[in-house]
This record gives sequence, C-alpha cells and structure tokens, in this order.
Amino acid sequence: MDGNNTRKTVLNLLIAFVILAVVVFLLFLGPAFVSTTMPNDSYMIEITGLSGLAVNGTATVMIPVPANAEGELV
Repeated sequence: MDGNNTRKTVLNLLIAFVILAVVVFLLFLGPAFVSTTMPNDSYMIEITGLSGLAVNGTATVMIPVPANAEGELV
C-alpha cells in the first residue's frame, strides 16, 4: 500500500511539473503573437495658431497612419 501511495505522489508531482513547464513555455511564447510598440514610437503634438480664447473640452486629433483599408500597416 505504501509503494502505491509513493507512486501516486511521484506521478502527481511529475504531472504538476509538466503543467508548470508548459505554462512557463506559453508565457514566453505569448508575446510573439502580440503586436507591441517600442517606447520610441510616440508623437509629440503641439497645436498652435488658435485664437486667444480659452476653450475647455476635448478635441479630436486625426493623425494619418500608413495602413491599407483592412487596417494592416504598410
């Protein structure tokens, strides 16, 4: 009975180790399938030439992005 218990414990530890190894592998592999941007890919926007009146609110700034109709960057 004790040998059977030891075998189950070793098998459970082996399964846990394999699951842990697969999870770590997938965590390292995951970023390869995600689009990321570098820290230097940013814009400095300066708006000039407006009237002297202060305006409170939001504005929509449209920036041309080199992409096709499907949204793929070119």
